Amino acid sequence: MATGEKRFSTRSLDLQKNDFPPITPGDYTLRIRGDKTEVKKSSDPNSAQLPYVNTAFTVVGSALKEGGKDRMVFHRFFLAVKPSEKGVIMPARPDQLKGLAMALGEDIDLPFREYHNNKTGEMEECIDASAFARWLKENDGRELQGHIKTEVAKAEDKQRGYKDRDVVAYFIETEQPTVSEDEAAEEDEEVEEEVEEDEEPAPPPAKKPAKKGKR
Repeated sequence: MATGEKRFSTRSLDLQKNDFPPITPGDYTLRIRGDKTEVKKSSDPNSAQLPYVNTAFTVVGSALKEGGKDRMVFHRFFLAVKPSEKGVIMPARPDQLKGLAMALGEDIDLPFREYHNNKTGEMEECIDASAFARWLKENDGRELQGHIKTEVAKAEDKQRGYKDRDVVAYFIETEQPTVSEDEAAEEDEEVEEEVEEDEEPAPPPAKKPAKKGKR
């Protein structure tokens, strides 16, 4: 070691954790992050191991300081259409595909595909995970409304190092623009005026030839 050489040692540091406070619960504009989208399967060998899609949303206005970077929430979409024991179809929930479609104000049309259910040993029809992941990537940057809440970790999970986390509780249905009666009447009048201007005037009725009197 050269004389006077500066060196770094981890012994001089106290362990610090980069803890972020949770996002204040409430309604936010969410931006789809297609770049954070991937198809996944459970690592639990005793689970059905059907595919799901992991993605993320940028929460607009969630920066910790003015001019800072908006934060993200990660989200999981489940694609099995077989009803649960309680009769719930996962994609129909307000935080799943149906809620996403209603928040965007459009239908999301995707193909079905059969996957092997590791739990039952049978093939099961699900929404095509790759097709939905592709749809999210194609719609990268689109904005919609959603409600963010803090999901509190269970005591046993906290002992294993898990923390409270921000999640999308549900997507908020887009409001269709409403038209007042006066505005509707004005629009009808404008349409009638346009029709009248476009119509050609009707030709005058043809004159009947005069009857000749008897001589």
